[in-house]
Amino acid sequence: MKRTLLLAALASMALASPGLAAEIPATLKIEEVTVNPRGAQLVRIGEVELPAGSHEIIIDTLPANIDASSVQVQGRSTVSTEIGAVDVSLKVVDPAAESATQRKQLEAEIEALGRDRERQQQALSDAEFRRNTLERLTGGFGAVPYATGDKPAMGPEQIRALLALTSEELEATSQALLNARTALDKIDERINLLQRKLQELASAPSSRTRVAIQVNAAEAATMSLSLSYTVPDAGWRPVYDARLSLPKDAGGKANLELVSRAMVFQRSGEAWDDVSLKLSTAQVSGRTSAPVLEPVAAGPRPAMVAKESAADEVRAPASPGISNFATQRAAPVISRLQKARQREAEVVNAGFHAVYTIAGRTSVPNTGAQKSVRIGTSDAAPAIRIDTVPMLDPQGYLTAVFKAQGETPMLPGEVSLFRDGVFAGKSRIAQVSPGEEVELGFGRDDLVRISRRQVDDTAGSSGIISSQTTLSRAYRTTIENLHAFPVSVRMSERMPYSTHEDVKVDMARDTTKPARTNPDNKRGIVEWDVPLEGGKKAEIRFGYTVSYPAEMSVVLPGG
Repeated sequence: MKRTLLLAALASMALASPGLAAEIPATLKIEEVTVNPRGAQLVRIGEVELPAGSHEIIIDTLPANIDASSVQVQGRSTVSTEIGAVDVSLKVVDPAAESATQRKQLEAEIEALGRDRERQQQALSDAEFRRNTLERLTGGFGAVPYATGDKPAMGPEQIRALLALTSEELEATSQALLNARTALDKIDERINLLQRKLQELASAPSSRTRVAIQVNAAEAATMSLSLSYTVPDAGWRPVYDARLSLPKDAGGKANLELVSRAMVFQRSGEAWDDVSLKLSTAQVSGRTSAPVLEPVAAGPRPAMVAKESAADEVRAPASPGISNFATQRAAPVISRLQKARQREAEVVNAGFHAVYTIAGRTSVPNTGAQKSVRIGTSDAAPAIRIDTVPMLDPQGYLTAVFKAQGETPMLPGEVSLFRDGVFAGKSRIAQVSPGEEVELGFGRDDLVRISRRQVDDTAGSSGIISSQTTLSRAYRTTIENLHAFPVSVRMSERMPYSTHEDVKVDMARDTTKPARTNPDNKRGIVEWDVPLEGGKKAEIRFGYTVSYPAEMSVVLPGG
């Protein structure tokens, strides 16, 4: 009797309870990805139907290598809900069994797309046949067709009506051709995407991350859930296209278009399909602050003290690795989601940290292949400079000098160079802040002619008591600007420098006054900056003398 009453009481409690704790599987779609130079943060969103009571929402298809400490959960609902503990653990899966259903779905969709492609290809062939037939029919209207006798077979009105009808048919046929080609392009793009997904399934991982979210709902409701986490196997690097257009006349100005792009890659364990992509310049590393210096005392070496026990010597470090995900928990998140607000995408500029939001939606496969996305474009009016070192190479090399545009720094990266639409080679850009000067070389400039000749190379001795040897060298360099616009020529020369007090090196008196000597602390280097109008010439004189005791053996480089 007592046992019967107890069962009845338990049954009545179950009926009166608004809901019993249960596991609720959920599927959240990747909505937003923020990629750092190394690593990425993903945001998944979706809706979950919650009965009243306490439950666990289970998401068990996440990559195995996510950072458990980075898992964050947010949610909102029209009723009072609370998000409690978030448990992160590893789940071992059978790749073949898990991917069998997905593979069948993908193969079925590819087969259906193949049939659609055949239909569109047939429509394209039919439209091309109609257009060719109409062109053949209208090709004979150059001469008026005559029947037997002197009267034409068709009158002017009939010919005009036939031409009008033919024109309408050609217009409709051209539109049909355009529609068929557009449909074929979309089908091919979709087939390629599905085939990449099949390749990814072939290398499916044997384990995944399982996230269990404890939720309590006052009553049955629909919850919008957001889950974010970071993965290490992703990144991006900047690349640039620099397109230089030179002036056409003396009064024109050069223009430099700098296109910034990013090469994005990832092997996170899941494809990023149709996501909102952001690129962050923040460098995420293990260290977040500068190291701390400990004081060091200098004194007599202390006497050795025996250790009390071997147990004091060994301490096993705690390891928060992937193997103990089950013991890690994110901090509980309690949300009154009626007050939650939606974050809006924006560009963050904080010194050397910026976030770029890529326009539209983007897909990045899980293959490690690099995806090129465009960040932006800036225009500058560069100064044109010709750099030359005639001692080593009697050629001029065109350099564009400009200031970095925008409000965010330019990251270091490879730059492809185009000069008046022709590919000129590749170079690199170092990291520069807005307003800093940037120099890009665009290769040899054959319209600046440079000729260098040696005009003096003599050696002699002087003195009676203390004989001195004097070596004199002198050069003349002619520079001619064959451009229609002015340029600035920067020429560099080298002269010996003394490493001994008895060796004297002096620049020749008739040397053209240089703009700089010893630039960047490079001893013996001399530079000139020569403004040169279009069609004009300039001559630079350069020479030096080296004096040293006659009995001293001095080695001098050639010049």
